[in-house]
Amino acid sequence: MAAEAALFLAYGRKGIVCIGGAYGGTMELLSSQLPELGIPTHYLLGSELGGLKLLLETGAGLVFFETPTNPTLEVLAVRKISGIAHEYGALVAVDSTFASPVNQNPLALGADFVIHSATKYLGGHSDITAGAVTHHTRHRILRRYRNQHMDMVHHKMPFFYPAFLMSSQSPKYLTKIIP
Repeated sequence: MAAEAALFLAYGRKGIVCIGGAYGGTMELLSSQLPELGIPTHYLLGSELGGLKLLLETGAGLVFFETPTNPTLEVLAVRKISGIAHEYGALVAVDSTFASPVNQNPLALGADFVIHSATKYLGGHSDITAGAVTHHTRHRILRRYRNQHMDMVHHKMPFFYPAFLMSSQSPKYLTKIIP
């Protein structure tokens, strides 16, 4: 959740559009906590993409969705949603936890950020708590996220040990799939 929270705080200040269903903790963050900080959030069903343009015209700067969604496993069109968002200058963040990097690469389909709950599938042994945000090599974009994440997480806990465990215990097939 810290990875998502940092991403939303770094890039969602103009507004966030959440498409489809999402993990309960994410919905709590979007519906209760971020609005208290003055960050507007909007919701669309995966079948209501026509409404996305209207929300982006009002200035929302970040489109977020899970695919497959939690808990309904609805698969959303990453390329189509990314294309619409980019027409309006919005960034796209996809939580691809259920699909994992083995089955889906939203960056190749146009997303700007991909989020994984590494605790669930990437750790391999269910003994660490971790999240990951991946992105294209756009350093200007990365800097804002990195600064937000450092303020929220890294100064409060040692981050090197979970990263070490993740890299040393991940299933070997991931090393061939994830460069």
